[in-house]
Amino acid sequence: MGRALELAVRGAGYVSPNPMVGCVILDCNGAFLAEGWHGVYGGPHAEIMALRNLDQGANLVGATVYVTLEPCAHYGKTPPCALALSQLPIKRVVIACQDPNPLVAGQGIKMLEDAGISCEIGLLEAEAQHINRAFFWRLEQKMPYITLKWAQTADGFVARNNFDSKWITGSLSRTWVHKLRSEVDAVAVGGGTAFYDNPELNVRNWHGHQPARLVWATRPDLPQSHHLFSGQQTTYLGWLGEGSAPTWANTKTLEVPDGLPIADRIAFQLKQLASTGIQHLLVEGGSKLLQDLIDHDLWNEAWVGTNPSMHFDVGIKAPELKILAIAQHKLGQDVWSYHQHQLGVVSVSD
Repeated sequence: MGRALELAVRGAGYVSPNPMVGCVILDCNGAFLAEGWHGVYGGPHAEIMALRNLDQGANLVGATVYVTLEPCAHYGKTPPCALALSQLPIKRVVIACQDPNPLVAGQGIKMLEDAGISCEIGLLEAEAQHINRAFFWRLEQKMPYITLKWAQTADGFVARNNFDSKWITGSLSRTWVHKLRSEVDAVAVGGGTAFYDNPELNVRNWHGHQPARLVWATRPDLPQSHHLFSGQQTTYLGWLGEGSAPTWANTKTLEVPDGLPIADRIAFQLKQLASTGIQHLLVEGGSKLLQDLIDHDLWNEAWVGTNPSMHFDVGIKAPELKILAIAQHKLGQDVWSYHQHQLGVVSVSD
């Protein structure tokens, strides 16, 4: 199952809004037969890929299939994986976690058991749930899973007052951030960050999927020459200012009813994003936007990178998290802390 989990995450950024799934098949004696993973949205699922990777003449009698998520039981873009497995002479299917999707939700397991195949559920369940946390969250809450990310100096600043401090963390951290971008559906910034930094919000120092972009803005004066309006990636405008949203080239405006408080406006727009299939959103700044999301419980996890040798003394203060880090890792001299926050149900009407 550990190997199946390793395979599953190869689909990060490519299979959304589907879950990441990996599969390993062993013969009746426990010897390796084949493996596979869900590689692209709309493509074959992990179980089917593993079956396709079997050597010709491989003996499946009494075999065991390890899969990180309950095999699907419905016809979607592909036929049901549980049906395909149920027609084979396998003996057992070991499943890390059940699929809460109402179209599956135990029906895949039932289909296998009705065919006389033994099912075991719960092996490395926590690990399997973690890799698909965004999938589960969007399915249950109808909201994107939100990861916050920022870099700060040792004395707690994200920028100088004149915004001339572009890089706080080092090159290893920048590469890792681009990897993180490749694994999410969209990357967001606030209007101030968009104005002063002119970010591209794309993947350059890594390989893989290019995310959509989102700018939450209250200012209508963002230059049309900025990278956000290049049209190279889908770009959403979450207008939070007064009056009608400005018309910007190559953007899709997220509509919101008049008169809502700022937190409800953001939550309403997040629900719109979720309805388009965006289930994992990375928010990279600025400090005010990040703090608003923190203060209104509109976040799930946060990565905070600190350069221990950089001090600004004065500047724009970093957001404040009151939840202690549960993990840390070093990239060069930078220290990244990981914080996790489980939200309740957001009560904003559809």
